[in-house]
Amino acid sequence: MHESLSDVAARFRIPRLAEIAPNDPRFALVEFIVAADDFSQQALWSMWQEGITWDSDTTRTTVGLGILIGRNVTVEVRFARLNGHMVMFYNGNSDLVDHGMVSTFVEDVRKIGLAARPGSTPAGKTDATNFHTCVAHCATR
Repeated sequence: MHESLSDVAARFRIPRLAEIAPNDPRFALVEFIVAADDFSQQALWSMWQEGITWDSDTTRTTVGLGILIGRNVTVEVRFARLNGHMVMFYNGNSDLVDHGMVSTFVEDVRKIGLAARPGSTPAGKTDATNFHTCVAHCATR
């Protein structure tokens, strides 16, 4: 008997945000969210490291977003503190990326931060091209 792609993918399920976030306090501390792959994050660090304090966390976390057409849809998450502010970098890194799922993930992370810090503003979000908005946020608070 041959297994379908969905059956195989289900056996290799990747933990979801709801399973990871309660055990990882960094998600609740996120003040800014940046869409950037490894290369972009490294280029940003190279460009901005002398203008701000940049403390990278080398831990990478893969978060499952769901299964689409029998394939796991995932994002890779990395964290850094910029001038003491928690910034989350993320990148859809699976073979198949559903941008709607990724957008929902970003909004869910923002909700985690709001729940952890009542009365705070939602985490800002940007991409590597507009990273200066993240730097401005981290420099003024």
